[in-house]
Amino acid sequence: STERNTYCDYPRYGCGVYAAVSGEFSTPSGSKKGTVTEDSTIKKILNDGYSDEDMTIKSYYSTLSSEAKEQMTSHTFNIGAVEYLDESGAEADSIEKNIAGEKMYQWTGNIGLVNVSEMLKASLNPLCKSATDQADKIMNSGQSTCNNNYLLEVTDPTGFWSINAFGSESGAFYGSSASPDAWSGARSSGLAGFGTLYARTDDNDGARPVLYLKSNISLEGEGTQSDPFTIM
Repeated sequence: STERNTYCDYPRYGCGVYAAVSGEFSTPSGSKKGTVTEDSTIKKILNDGYSDEDMTIKSYYSTLSSEAKEQMTSHTFNIGAVEYLDESGAEADSIEKNIAGEKMYQWTGNIGLVNVSEMLKASLNPLCKSATDQADKIMNSGQSTCNNNYLLEVTDPTGFWSINAFGSESGAFYGSSASPDAWSGARSSGLAGFGTLYARTDDNDGARPVLYLKSNISLEGEGTQSDPFTIM
């Protein structure tokens, strides 16, 4: 709601911030900041359930078996904004800067979404090195350097949201309006990569839930494609 959240100033396009924060939510450079006093719809659906005058949706967490709930643990997720940087050379973007932005704000709970840095680190290609670099490649050439990436190896073209809002050092979205976007990942027509989209329900992106397992669980298997881990 833009009436109660000053960071979310484009009512048609959603907000892009996963959960409510105390005080002010800001991108790393401070180019965009404001209050976020309400949780996102995705966060509610995954953890608490969602209801309005049109629909009631049971929470994803409530659909898990009692055995699954015993194996998982609450976790502190980094929900800060990952910023698109305009500089080059020594001031250029890096995965370390992406992680620093993510860590600016946290939310603790059961079910979250993947971080931008996790998508970067999952690639076996050393050229998949920063959110800015990856977004530039997708936007300018339709190419991706984040291939060989198990988080993006999906069989359908549907994208999925990350837990991190999009930010831009210049305050703009690729040179246009400063809209409240979120980073997302996808694989389509052989192209694996990630970029940004308006954080709204009528886009093609969905939720791929992320949870953390307790440290005392037992595993069987070798963790390979032919012999994957099985939780005991």
